[in-house]
Amino acid sequence: MKKIVKLLFRNFHYKVLAFIFAFLLWFLAVKQETVVSTFSIPIEIKVPKNFYVVNYEPKKLTVEIEGSKRSVNLLKREGKIYLKVFPKKTGETFFPARLADIMIVPNLQDVSVHVVDNRKLKVKVEKLSLKLIPVKVVLSGRKRKLFYVKSVVPNYVSIYLPESKKSLIKTVKTESINVDAVSDRVTVVLKLVSPFRVFPDDVTVTIERRR
Repeated sequence: MKKIVKLLFRNFHYKVLAFIFAFLLWFLAVKQETVVSTFSIPIEIKVPKNFYVVNYEPKKLTVEIEGSKRSVNLLKREGKIYLKVFPKKTGETFFPARLADIMIVPNLQDVSVHVVDNRKLKVKVEKLSLKLIPVKVVLSGRKRKLFYVKSVVPNYVSIYLPESKKSLIKTVKTESINVDAVSDRVTVVLKLVSPFRVFPDDVTVTIERRR
């Protein structure tokens, strides 16, 4: 019996290290297990700056992903496809979902992508045109009626609008500023809030208490 116990505990630390090493190899092998899965991922259309996306169909694209189990599951949960298209005019156009034109986010190095869905995407776009519009400052807070906007620099900005919205959009608003903490006068830089491209994208605003 003593011989058996002595044999079991001979070089015991080496045996423990060997067991830990074997466990780590097994864990890494499981973690890096390669899987292939087919599923749909939401699409976002990217167009040149002089165009605006009105609508597109379908909203998801079916892809086949091969990679580590962890990366494939991450793309199933959080994946998004950005598809670059290059329209030539206003209206609806059909575009193929070519692998060279798509980017999947998050960008993972251990996956390969194959587009299963062969449908062409129907994309409706409008050309953007430049319009000069005034800036509207948004005040908030319980004391907002006690203050007024003394100056906005610049008070007009350039905005790129689709033709269908050019006559509808009259102003561009700033982000809201809460005046409750203002005692008398304050000058701040505020971002402009718009789904369209605005230049410049911020303005300097001076707010003063009414006398």
